Amino acid sequence: MHVLQDQSHASRGCAQLAWDASSRIAVVSFTADDRLTGDIAQAMADAIDTWVGNDDDRFGMVCDCTGIGRTDAGWRAVWFEYVRTRRQRTAMVWVNPSPSTRVVVTMFKTAVRTLGSFDCTVTDTVDEARAWLADHGYAHA
Repeated sequence: MHVLQDQSHASRGCAQLAWDASSRIAVVSFTADDRLTGDIAQAMADAIDTWVGNDDDRFGMVCDCTGIGRTDAGWRAVWFEYVRTRRQRTAMVWVNPSPSTRVVVTMFKTAVRTLGSFDCTVTDTVDEARAWLADHGYAHA
């Protein structure tokens, strides 16, 4: 179960999630170099679904990779399934990934793109991520 702190923030373990309803962008960040599990990923995915609903409106996700430590198979599986079922209406931007995290991101992007088109990229800053999302028709960054 996710921990909704209010209508725009949620947290679970080392993961923090902020939702901007006006731009329809969710930003996930991490407070410590900790192991990311499937339970944490599911809590974050559930919180996003609470905010975006089941409509077809597009939304963006920004993952600030600063502080990411290890990710287990559950973390990767939850996010793959989440994006697989929503890839037509969402985009993901990874910000500042370490070299090892960049390898995981590349594998993730490749796996999702085998299913069809998927808007995603890697940037150096959250501001660049928001600008990329706006340029690609996601939200009003």
